[in-house]
Amino acid sequence: LPVVKPSRSKPAKQKGAGGRRRRSLVVVLLLLVAAGAAAVIIALNRHQHPSGGGGGGTGSTPVALRAATAYDPFGDHVENSASIGNATDGSTTTFWETEHYENPAFGNLKSGVGLVVDAGRSVKARSLTILSSSPGYRAVIRTANTEFGPFTDDSKSETGSATTTFVLDGTQARYYLIWITNLGPDDQVRIEDVTAKS
Repeated sequence: LPVVKPSRSKPAKQKGAGGRRRRSLVVVLLLLVAAGAAAVIIALNRHQHPSGGGGGGTGSTPVALRAATAYDPFGDHVENSASIGNATDGSTTTFWETEHYENPAFGNLKSGVGLVVDAGRSVKARSLTILSSSPGYRAVIRTANTEFGPFTDDSKSETGSATTTFVLDGTQARYYLIWITNLGPDDQVRIEDVTAKS
């Protein structure tokens, strides 16, 4: 008679071990995806709300400003100099103003006039805000490390309104020139207050 060998049945798989292994792998993958998403959100948030360094922000720390001088390099070097302190005294009832001109372009006699404010030390101001009751003027903010320049542009040219915040490039400087290049609809520009933030 032929010899019949006993059949070897495959050992039954333990359901618990394989299932647990698969579940652990899924959990690890989900944790990695969540960590990656959190890293992307943090990076985007830092890009949109930088905590410091670099220019372009509007700043958050006040910079103490003091009016230093009126700036009229293409005229008689006098531009209502006696009242410059009114632009940084913190009061909106006092003001500094340019002299009267025949047209918005200063009678075609010069490219602009301005007011120099002193931060007291070299700072990286991020914004400069002007309160004015002469909306419609055009101005640009310039910087220097001496009271009389030479000055270089630190903002874009803007059309002023009642409250105008100039976003600065953040150049390290002590003196900031509000360089008015066009008077707008009036024959002079009045500035009630100037503040800055770094």
